[in-house]
Amino acid sequence: METNFYSYDPEQAHQQKLNAISTIRKHGNFTGAATLFFVIFAIAVVFALELFDLSSRIMNDEVLSECFDIALTFFGIFIPFFIVMLKVRRYHPDHSFELEKPKDKKLALWAIPTGLMLCLLGDKIASFISAFFDYFGVELTSTSSSLPNSGIAAVLYFLSVVVIAPLVEEFAMRAVTMQPLRKYGEKFAIVMTAFVFALMHQNMVQGIFAFIAGLVFGYVCILTGSVWCSIAIHCLNNFLSVVSMAVNESTAEGSSVVFYNFLVIAINVFGVIGAVMIIMNKNRPKLQKSALKNLMIREKVAAFLFAPPMLIAIVIMAINCLF
Repeated sequence: METNFYSYDPEQAHQQKLNAISTIRKHGNFTGAATLFFVIFAIAVVFALELFDLSSRIMNDEVLSECFDIALTFFGIFIPFFIVMLKVRRYHPDHSFELEKPKDKKLALWAIPTGLMLCLLGDKIASFISAFFDYFGVELTSTSSSLPNSGIAAVLYFLSVVVIAPLVEEFAMRAVTMQPLRKYGEKFAIVMTAFVFALMHQNMVQGIFAFIAGLVFGYVCILTGSVWCSIAIHCLNNFLSVVSMAVNESTAEGSSVVFYNFLVIAINVFGVIGAVMIIMNKNRPKLQKSALKNLMIREKVAAFLFAPPMLIAIVIMAINCLF
């Protein structure tokens, strides 16, 4: 039997590598443009409000302020990334954005408390890093907010933070940004998306947490084959954040603190059980590597992050994070 020692074609492999880099750069251009639009849109809106002396009016009206935040999320994130999704269909091989139901419902059921537990851990890590820098006299940038006082504003705040923001952000990051990158290595796709997700928060403390949470959301999305699981964890995490704020602002400290602590303990218990169940599940999907062995990590990262719109967006967001 004759063996063909020349089945590997270096020229063809090199061309495949160039095509992959070109596709990754194209995706970096599209997602970078959407991210840049979000940044510029937010800056432009703030500038316009200051120009027409509307900023104080919105800030002093709780209902109007919450409506403004919802509109900013919809027009600043959902619309541009929806357009990117339409563009992505041209070069994403199977046009899959993981918008279907989880493939393994039991795996998805355990992934949700485990993911939420890891988000709680991420919050602790972000707080520790912030405290570490504070110890040396360096205050990391952060944002603070409080719960609205009026009933309508409180409902809108809950809707914005717990429902709309997770839906839109997971659609933009895990569905549109991450999915086309998976072909070139799923770890690469998860990390790149988490990095962009972190910078979009535009402050250091939230950015550190968002990067860790982004890793969790990305992995759960791939593990379960559905972005709906990462949406569920994101919604629950934001809900827990709202509960924490309510506890801190509550006058009935005893009962509210006990309830919150019980909630955290329950999440950790089910999270640990879920982690064990996931590890023991022999059918769980493993993170896939790129089929192109000659495509280096640095080449993939450079192609995606150094695409001009993405690079400009990263610089602006990094400046906002630092200052």
